[in-house]
Amino acid sequence: MSVKKIDYYYPGDIIYAGKPFVVCMQKSVQKHICRHCLSRRGPLKFCGCCRVTRYCSRSCQKEDWNDHRLECKFLKNLPDDDSKAFIQFLGKVIMKVKDKDWTLITERIGNKVVSFADLITHTDALDSHPKLKLLFKEAASKVKEYIGEENIPQEDKLFEIIGKVKFNSFTSRIPLNTCGFDIPVLYADRFADLRSLFIGLSKLNHSCIPNTYFAHDGSISKLFAIKKIRKDEELTVNYFPMVFQIYSKTFAESLKEFFLGDCKCNDCSLPYGTSILTKVIDETKAHTVIKYSENTLELCSTLSRLQVSEPKIWLFIREEVKILLKEQEGILGNTNILRLRLLAWKCLHVKGPPEEQLEDLEKLAEYVELAFGENYR
Repeated sequence: MSVKKIDYYYPGDIIYAGKPFVVCMQKSVQKHICRHCLSRRGPLKFCGCCRVTRYCSRSCQKEDWNDHRLECKFLKNLPDDDSKAFIQFLGKVIMKVKDKDWTLITERIGNKVVSFADLITHTDALDSHPKLKLLFKEAASKVKEYIGEENIPQEDKLFEIIGKVKFNSFTSRIPLNTCGFDIPVLYADRFADLRSLFIGLSKLNHSCIPNTYFAHDGSISKLFAIKKIRKDEELTVNYFPMVFQIYSKTFAESLKEFFLGDCKCNDCSLPYGTSILTKVIDETKAHTVIKYSENTLELCSTLSRLQVSEPKIWLFIREEVKILLKEQEGILGNTNILRLRLLAWKCLHVKGPPEEQLEDLEKLAEYVELAFGENYR
């Protein structure tokens, strides 16, 4: 009797590599870096049609044309306002999918083939979420102004596209000061927001303990295995990486907005105390520590956003975090996500002596392994 061979992805294996179905950079930034390679090599030249998008070379312009043509003739009608970036992206998606059979626009991810028609829209939830419905209507009105009513599909189709864009696209950030030497002072400390829509990757379910990791490698996006995964196992990804999770309240609010409610991933759906994300050894003692830890993280988040550079403040915060981490020992399980958040925040934002940072990083690696399993790298 033959035994069926089971194939695996191992940590570090590339499961997927490809370019987004649609990618878009806000108009205000396109004037300052090459739209295709995102670099600043020598003088940039305008696209002769829109007079907005710039390229560092003829080859970059040629390679980018199939993508740029979707918005070229409309860009000059769009204000230099980053708040219109969603409308800019929405218009680009509409131009790419209009008059096409959505079921034929496909991409393979792992062992699944996904089509544009498969992407979630949440249009069935509009009546029960008035704010969301208003957002859809405003987007529909603005995109009509942007690309013209002649390019707009019927309302039900338009709402479906808006839903697919809102709930399946995501934004990645590229620091402009790494793009070259000739960035205006106004943009020196800013980021370029790249909004992308993938078809296959968009169907990966969220998990607070995922088995894959998503990263950009130039213009190519890659999905890596971060633990040993059976090839017939569901692939999951964390929509909100640890760097965002360390800001607890912001993270919770983002989850609620995205999922139209609480996170429903496999781990968060388990009864409280049974998931490794919420394991508590002594719930009575833990309550105070949890509350204080959450408040401390919120304070840290605020200070980081304000870019406070006063050494005494960070010294005080570092000591507070150290005390909190010590108090959690024996009260919260080492697998508790709050402990990981505190350690991650300390490693990423509190600049202490190198020896202390190294010690914290080693602890973080140890707790991640305890929480997520030895197959995580």
